Amino acid sequence: MTEAAEENTAAPAQDAEAAPTAARSISAPALRLAPLRRFSSVDTDEPAETGGASDATPTPAPDTYHIRINYVFEDGTQAANPWTAKLAAGSSYSATVVSPAIVGYAPDQTSVNVEVTNIDGDVAYKVTYKPSEVNYTVRHYVQNTMDDGYTLVKADTGKAFTNVLVSSLGDLSKKYDGCYSLLYDDTVRIAADGSTVIDIKYDRRYYLLNFDLDGGYGVEPIYARFGAPVSVGTPAKAGYIFAGWDKELPETVPAHNDKFTATWERDKAGFTVVFWYENADPETDGTYKYSVAGTYKPADVHSGTEVSSGDYMSESFTGRDDAHFTYNADKAETVTVAGDGSTVLNVYFTRNSYTLTFPDCGTKELNCGKVEHTHSSACCKYGGTSLSHWGHSKKLLYIRLVGTYPQQLLLQQCQLHCDSKV
Repeated sequence: MTEAAEENTAAPAQDAEAAPTAARSISAPALRLAPLRRFSSVDTDEPAETGGASDATPTPAPDTYHIRINYVFEDGTQAANPWTAKLAAGSSYSATVVSPAIVGYAPDQTSVNVEVTNIDGDVAYKVTYKPSEVNYTVRHYVQNTMDDGYTLVKADTGKAFTNVLVSSLGDLSKKYDGCYSLLYDDTVRIAADGSTVIDIKYDRRYYLLNFDLDGGYGVEPIYARFGAPVSVGTPAKAGYIFAGWDKELPETVPAHNDKFTATWERDKAGFTVVFWYENADPETDGTYKYSVAGTYKPADVHSGTEVSSGDYMSESFTGRDDAHFTYNADKAETVTVAGDGSTVLNVYFTRNSYTLTFPDCGTKELNCGKVEHTHSSACCKYGGTSLSHWGHSKKLLYIRLVGTYPQQLLLQQCQLHCDSKV
């Protein structure tokens, strides 16, 4: 984290053993370098005296002294090798010593002005280094859309003081649409050389795209990560043509749930009209049922169109008999044409009934030689098997029209019977 400064030991230009001279100023360049040595309060070349107390003599004053500059961090630990100079006692010294550069730290003194006159003891200075702001890098990785890998999307440069702890859970994370930063603690200590890198990862959120097909089919909801590509097919609906969505589909999944509704145009769809004629003979309970007389398939009718029986009461079909059947409005119905061609519209017709009057019969009884019976080709020249007489003794005969008898033939037939002899 730090770079060590060179250790310099400087001494006056004159011989260290020379007698003290008058003080003079010596700049740093005039110093000659000597081997590095650790600081001690007294530096002497004389060996220590030995012997008993009776032989003790006063310690002579040292003939050299040291000037020392200590370079330390705020906690007192050494930041760089000290600068030292060795001077002869009584000499003077002047120099400006530039504080060594330490990466990531700043000295409280960029240089030290050493001014010593007539030195008579060791001199010490202290330069304290405090953390300085350095760069660090924050890399932002966003999860891929189609796999669980991550892609670098941005790298930011920040500043912090050397040796400070920085956490990825702080204000370093960014806000990305549709993403959230992972909650893991990547706490690092800021390196002095600016090499610190903090990685922050972001996962993508999932969102739902729903499709209202309005009765159609062929498109499923999409539940995918933000940013994933959106691919939607074309829905189908019987009797309709797809006209698009109510709003534009996104190319990728947006950062919110959304719903899209299909719109349709009516297509031409077929349906069936069934024509019913009332039966001639009643059921056992006296009611009359209907039988299919014909069918018709309209063309160019759009699905969703409402149609009614009355719309087709006059439509031609094979076997139509307007002379003897009348449209039954009481049984009319209305239906909506489905797009799949399954719609059926029923149109009902009631069989006509007639009342025949025989004014010239008087009190005569009909004499056809038989009792009440059903006519057949054997007894009536007009043929048929469904023409019945009810009450031969009455003047008014109620005859129900059946089959395909023409009205005039029935009247003639009845007139013949009415004119029979008594």
